[in-house]
Amino acid sequence: PDKTTNAMKVNAEYELRLWEGEMDVIMEQLSVTLKDTTYELILSEQRTWQRTRESQAIEVSRKHSGSALESVEYTASLAEQTRSRVYELVEEYGQELESE
Repeated sequence: PDKTTNAMKVNAEYELRLWEGEMDVIMEQLSVTLKDTTYELILSEQRTWQRTRESQAIEVSRKHSGSALESVEYTASLAEQTRSRVYELVEEYGQELESE
């Protein structure tokens, strides 16, 4: 079971890094293609989203409090929410992302 938990944790961490990397690319491109005021609004949305993402991940991981799965669930939740946010940004700002 420990190997399985470790593998799950490694996979969740990999997925989180992948989606955070995608988010960084999108945010960088938006910083170049959008007007400063629009980009500032997106940054503000991002800060709010990050706080919400963090509290939701904590809430999800509490179900496994004290077990080896707690950190797996926390990281997996962060990854899933980040993936969803990337798709949201692409849907909302796709035109700006394609222009570069």
